Amino acid sequence: MTPSRFEELLERWQEGDASASQLAEFETILRSDPRYRRALVESVLLEVDLFRKYAEVASAALPSSLDPAHEQVASPAPKRRSLESWAAVLVAGISILAVAYLFLRFPPREASHRVAAGHLWVEGAPARASKRGDVFEVRGAAPARIDFQDGSRLALAPESAGTYRGDRDFELARGSGTFQVMPGPEPFRVETPLGTVRTEVGTFSVSLQTATDANRALSFAVTVASGSVEVDYSGAPHRLGAGESVTYGLPAGRASALEKLIRQAAFDLSEGIEKALLAAPGTAIEAGIEGGSGRVIYSIEVAQGVQVREIELDAKTGAVVGDEIEDEDRSKLVAASKRSLPDALRAALEKVPGTAVHVKAELRDERAQATVGILREGRFFMVIVDLETGAVTEVTAVVDGTEEGENR
Repeated sequence: MTPSRFEELLERWQEGDASASQLAEFETILRSDPRYRRALVESVLLEVDLFRKYAEVASAALPSSLDPAHEQVASPAPKRRSLESWAAVLVAGISILAVAYLFLRFPPREASHRVAAGHLWVEGAPARASKRGDVFEVRGAAPARIDFQDGSRLALAPESAGTYRGDRDFELARGSGTFQVMPGPEPFRVETPLGTVRTEVGTFSVSLQTATDANRALSFAVTVASGSVEVDYSGAPHRLGAGESVTYGLPAGRASALEKLIRQAAFDLSEGIEKALLAAPGTAIEAGIEGGSGRVIYSIEVAQGVQVREIELDAKTGAVVGDEIEDEDRSKLVAASKRSLPDALRAALEKVPGTAVHVKAELRDERAQATVGILREGRFFMVIVDLETGAVTEVTAVVDGTEEGENR
């Protein structure tokens, strides 16, 4: 939309000869940008001012009552000035009512962030935009890209979830995202269950490693591509610069809580996957141990065609205590995975002996890999296994918010 088009529609509206489609277009333009609404108000005020000045000039041009040559026309002047004044008031009133009608009928919409790609769902329904307070999740196999009003951009990985808390205030409850942040009136903030990341400008990514319960975060990683960020982890703010990457580990007490669950289990995670596949044949894509309602549970997600079936097993008896199905196509991941999750667990535990508490398969750059979470002597390790070759490609030891890692 060009300014000349706005001016053309404004002129037609003022003259009263705008068509229904032109009125609709005019209303859309007005609510799209406050600058056009201000221009409309200024135009109305200018028109009223010009009418008032015209009335004053016309009144001044009337013959004076003191001029004998015009005695017969002098007397109506006060009445005429009064009528012109009332006409100016009438024009102002009609114009103001017209502007009010436009704003009341089509109030300005609340600023929102546009979904440029992927499938973002807000409170159980597909959305093409998201605004303050919306609780969202990414569905489907493709990332979701969101364009912010200030020019910033966000790419969320499939299965990510969180909440928009404000224009530059974002909560990531599950999954991962890459943030390209432009300068703004305040820092851009990303809050996670384990820590908070802030920046004025730059590009960084945040990735959460969670148990099968989305509220049970095990660790989160921050990688800075450009600029710098401030990370607040366990109440200790510190800064990361471009090229730096840190994985932050379990909050205080989480490792001991997991160890307590493990001691109550009668079989390990790998055997839990095998039991789940007997109940729901398919390809296991995620599994983990969790507690709740006085019970220790192994939760296993199994891909079956275009659906994912979640099986919950009692970790003491092996009995199936939960069985749910969701419409979710993970066939690309299954096709790219030449090794199973039990294979990945064996490879990871050979590299880092301990107890596996979580494993998840995912596509990274079109290549399938598994991330295995292992507890060993109170320390938490993340082991990456290539699901095509079965090789361990990376080991990260998380200790007090720092990492000791190397590529294999």
